[in-house]
Amino acid sequence: MLKENHVVGEGRENHEALLSQEWLKSRDNPIIKGLVSGRPLSELLNGLPGFNEAFQRKLDCLDCADGRVCSGHKFGLAGQGILLDDSDRAILENKIKELEIRITGHDNCGAAGIAYPGPDSDQHGYDFTKNLAERTGASYSEVRKDDFRCQVHNERCLVLEGTGRFDVANWDGFPA
Repeated sequence: MLKENHVVGEGRENHEALLSQEWLKSRDNPIIKGLVSGRPLSELLNGLPGFNEAFQRKLDCLDCADGRVCSGHKFGLAGQGILLDDSDRAILENKIKELEIRITGHDNCGAAGIAYPGPDSDQHGYDFTKNLAERTGASYSEVRKDDFRCQVHNERCLVLEGTGRFDVANWDGFPA
């Protein structure tokens, strides 16, 4: 078992140690503890400070759903829509225009790797995202590895949200 903030070595060993450390930390989250004990999610959410406020912020960026990436009040979607078909992409583009949000590309995008396997997948991801920004009139920026919230995927849950108003990425107390 790893102690808090104990990261050893380089490379894979370091990655595994940091991932274990983040996973152990997430076990202490009140929502995770409540779910493990069998409490209903609605009860846990309503009892956590910040729940109502998470719906009151204007979302201002389309970031990847990747939990390491958060450049603002985040509307998150895997690869910023790189895996969507043309019909769903048209819906996304209309939503981007409606919300008037900024779009980001990022290093090490898993969705870009699925869409374009190989060593140039990051570049394909950046190109897709830049093109999406141009088509929607949105501003564009990049989130590099050094700017990630965490250097490993420390996500503990997946949020499927249909209102376009829920800023879960900036809610203290919510699991990654």
